[in-house]
Amino acid sequence: MKRLLYSISILFTFLVSTNKGLSQKRLSTKPVIDSAAIKAWPYLSTPGISAFAKYAYYTISRNRTSTLVLQAVSDHWQKKWVGATAVTFSADEQQFIYSKQDSLCFISLPSGQSNNIGGVSVWQRPKMDKGQWLAFQFKSDSQKRLVLCELTTGRQQFFTAVTGFSFDDAGRVLLLHTSTQMDGATYNNLVWVNLQDGSTNIIWSSRYATIIGKEVFDADSRQLAFLVQTPLGGGPDESKLGNSIWYYQAGMVKAKLKIDSHTRGMDPGFVVNGPSFSFKDGRYIVFRISSAKLPQRPLPEAVKVDVWGYEDAVVQSSQLKSVEASPSYLAAIGFQRDTVVRLEWGEAIKRDSYSSLDLSDFVIVSSSSAGDKYWLNHDSTNYWLISLSNGSRRLLCTHPSNHFSFSPDGRWLVYFDRVKQQYNSYEISTGKTLVISKRIPTRLNRSFEDYPPQYHSAVGLAGWFTDASRLLVYDSYDIWSIDPGSLRPPINLTNGYGQRHHISLRLLEDLLHAGIKKDSSLIVVAFDEKNKNNGFYRFLPARQADPEKLFMDSCMIYLAPFQAPDDHLTEGVVHPLKATNSNTWIVQRQSTGESPNYFLTHDFKTFQPFTELQPQRNYNWLTAEMIHFTTTDGRPSQAILYKPENFDPHKKYPVLFNYYEKLTEELYVYPYPHFTESNINFPWFVSRGYLVVTPDIEYRAGQPGQNALEAVVGAARYVASLPYVDASKMGIQGHSFGGFETNYIVTHTHLFAAACSASGWVNMIAYYGVLSKDGDNQGGYVENSQARMEGTPWQYPKRYFENSPILQADQVTTPLLLMANKQDSKLYTEGPTFFAGLRRLDKKVWMLQYDEGGHILTLEKDKIDFTLRLTQFFDHYLKGTPAPVWMTKGVPARFKGIVTGLDIDLSGQEP
Repeated sequence: MKRLLYSISILFTFLVSTNKGLSQKRLSTKPVIDSAAIKAWPYLSTPGISAFAKYAYYTISRNRTSTLVLQAVSDHWQKKWVGATAVTFSADEQQFIYSKQDSLCFISLPSGQSNNIGGVSVWQRPKMDKGQWLAFQFKSDSQKRLVLCELTTGRQQFFTAVTGFSFDDAGRVLLLHTSTQMDGATYNNLVWVNLQDGSTNIIWSSRYATIIGKEVFDADSRQLAFLVQTPLGGGPDESKLGNSIWYYQAGMVKAKLKIDSHTRGMDPGFVVNGPSFSFKDGRYIVFRISSAKLPQRPLPEAVKVDVWGYEDAVVQSSQLKSVEASPSYLAAIGFQRDTVVRLEWGEAIKRDSYSSLDLSDFVIVSSSSAGDKYWLNHDSTNYWLISLSNGSRRLLCTHPSNHFSFSPDGRWLVYFDRVKQQYNSYEISTGKTLVISKRIPTRLNRSFEDYPPQYHSAVGLAGWFTDASRLLVYDSYDIWSIDPGSLRPPINLTNGYGQRHHISLRLLEDLLHAGIKKDSSLIVVAFDEKNKNNGFYRFLPARQADPEKLFMDSCMIYLAPFQAPDDHLTEGVVHPLKATNSNTWIVQRQSTGESPNYFLTHDFKTFQPFTELQPQRNYNWLTAEMIHFTTTDGRPSQAILYKPENFDPHKKYPVLFNYYEKLTEELYVYPYPHFTESNINFPWFVSRGYLVVTPDIEYRAGQPGQNALEAVVGAARYVASLPYVDASKMGIQGHSFGGFETNYIVTHTHLFAAACSASGWVNMIAYYGVLSKDGDNQGGYVENSQARMEGTPWQYPKRYFENSPILQADQVTTPLLLMANKQDSKLYTEGPTFFAGLRRLDKKVWMLQYDEGGHILTLEKDKIDFTLRLTQFFDHYLKGTPAPVWMTKGVPARFKGIVTGLDIDLSGQEP
C-alpha cells in the first residue's frame, strides 16, 4: 500500500511520500513545491516609471497569463489588467496607455477613467520614449489610416494609404510608407513627418522599386539612409533586382540616390549587399558590398564528394554551412566626396569590423588568415586603422585585441592587447603607439580568471573625461584614470579600496560614449567577493579617495556585466531604472529567502518597497549559508549549503551536490522553482527534504576532472561530518561541463550513493576532434577554453588520458543516470558511449534520450518527465523509496510514447 501511495503521489502531485516524521510536522506544515506550485509561481518583470515618478507599472506573470499593474508611488492607488501590456505614460503624467489584444486603452490619471480604442492592428512609439508620441493603425481598414497622437495635448493627425511606419529613436521624425494611385499606376512612397512642426514631405516615390529593411537615422535624426531594391530592367520584371542606398537630410526637397553599382569608387562587378548599413559620426555611411556574380551551381551529374585538405583554412563541414553566401566587404562613402571607399578586401578568411565607434574619421578592421585554425590566431590576426575618407590603412597591432575606443577629440585610439595584457594608445596624427597601463601594478582582467593567460580579457573601459585628458579603466577591483599620452602616471581613483576589501567596483551607468565630467559624482555598483554582499558606493572622478559607501547588504540588487565569475547572474537582474525628470530610481532586490521585488530610491542609501511578492512563504522553502571546507589536496574553498525551511538538526538528511565552476556568487540569488532542464532545481529537492551543496572549483592547467574531484569530495567529507547529514546517502549531479565532472568523479571515488550526468562528455580525446552537427570543431574549446587542456593530445597525452572517464569506466560503483539528448549538437555521441561501456561492464546505469531535447531540455513536457525520473532515481538511492518500473524492468522501444514506466514496481524488485 505504501508503494502504491508513493507512486500516485509522485505521478500526479509530485509530492513526497506520506511518512513525514513528527518532528517535521512540529516544525512546519507548509506543503512542498510541486508541479502545480511551479506552474502558478509568480514572476515580476518589465517595470516602468513615469517622468516625474508619480506612477510606476510592472507585470506579474503566472500560469502562462500576465497581469499588468499600475500604481501610484506615494499611496496605495492601484489598477490591474489581465493580459495587458504597458505602452507608455504621457510626458505630463496625465495618461497611462496599455494594449490588450486589439485594443489601446488610455487611462486618465489619477481618476482611472478609461478610453478604449478597439480594432488596432499595430502601434508604435519612439524607442527612447518620453511619453510624447504614439501612432497606430486599424484592422480591416480599407483606407489604411494611421493615427498619430500627441499625448500631452491630445492632438491627433490622420494619414491614409499607410502600408508601414516607424519613428526615429528620439521621437523627432515619423516615417510613413504609403501606396498611392496615379494615372492608373501604383506608386510606393516614403513620407517624412516632422514631429516638431507637423509638416510632411514625400521624400521618395517609385512605381517599381521598393524599400527593404529598416531605415537608418543619424544620431541627431536629421539624416536618413534607406535601401531601395529596383528591377534592373526598370520595369515590373523582378527576376533581377539591384540594391541602392538613398540619402535624405532635413530640409532637402527629395531624397537622392547615394550609392549603387555605378557610384564612383565602387569596384566593377560589385553591388550594395543587403540592408546592413549605418551612419558614422554623421559624416559617413558605412555599408557592405559583394560581387554581383551568382555562386556557381554544381552540375546535376557531378560526383558529390567533400574534399578535405590540411591547408584548408576552414574545415569542409563549416564551409558547407555558408557555401551559398557570397562574401561581403565593408565600404564607406563620405558626404564631402561622393566616392565609395572600400575598407575590407578578400585576403582575409575572417574579418571583424569596429565601425560603430563614434567620433572618428576612421574604422578598425581586423583580418585573420587562420580561419578555424585557432592555434594560429596569435600570429595571423592583424588590426588595421582605415581612413573612411580615402581608404588608406595603417597596421595597429598583430595580437588579439579588444576594447577599442577613440578619444572625444579624435586624437587617440586606445585598445587592450590580450596577449601582452596591456592597454595601448595610438596617436592618430603621428602613428605613435604607447603602452599606457604598464605602471598599473594590479590585474586588468577579472580576478577569478583561470583560463590560459593569453585569453584573459580586460574588465574594460569606464569612459573618457569629456576633455579627453584621461581615460577611466577598471582593474579587478578598482577604477583607474590613465593619461593617453603616458606623460602622467595612472591614478587609482578609488584609492585601492576595492583591492583592500575584495570589492569589485563598476560604474552604474555606461558612460563610455557619453563622456565623464570631472566634477561629477558617480554611483558605483559594488560586489563583495568574500561575503557576496551587493550594493552601491559614490565616488568623485576628480580626485583620488576611498569611495563613499551608500549601501551594502546581504542581497542581490544589480551587477554590471562581467562583475562576477558566473556571468549569467546578470541575466536575472534588472538595471536600475531612472525617472526621466526625477532623481527617482526603480531597483530590484532579492535574496535566497526574498523574492525579487521592486524598490524606489532617491539616494541609493534607503529603499522604499514598491511591490511585495513573496510566494515562497506559502511553501517549505529553503535557507542558504556559506560553508568553508578544505579540498582533498589541502586548499581552502567554500560552498553554499541549502537547507529546508523546516530543517531539524536532530534528523539525518540526504545530500545532493551540484557544481559548475564557481557558484557561491549565487548566495543571495533567489532560486526560482522550475522543472529540471539541465541542473537540479534546488527549491524542488530541498523542499522534499534534501540538503543541496554547491562547492566552488578552482582549476589548474590540464586537471579539470581532478580539480572537480578534489573540491566535490572535499566538500562531501566536510558535510558528512555534520551531525545532521547521512553520509551514506550523498548524491551528485552536473550538466554539460558539470556532466563531464560527474563522469570523472564516479570513475575516481566510491563515496557517492547515486549520480546523474546530463549532457557531459567522457572521452577528452574524442571530444577534442569531434565535429558538431553544425560542422564546428571543439579543439579550441578543449585546449584554450573551459576544458583547460592548454595543449594538444600529442603534447600532453597523460592529461587527455586522465581526463577521459570512459577509460576508467571499470572503476564505477555508483548507480548512474545519464541524460544525452538526440538534438545535442556537440555531445550527441558521448552519453551513448559511456552507457555502452558501463552496460558492457554490467554497471548500474540508465540513459534518458529525449527526441526533441538538445544540450538542455526546452519542451515543458520533457522537463516535467526528467524532473520526475530524476526525483524517483535519487529518492530510491538516497531515501530508500521503492524503485519505478523504468528502473527495474525498463521501457521497451515498442512501448515508447505508450508506457512511461513511472509506476512504482510493486513486486519489490530492486534495480
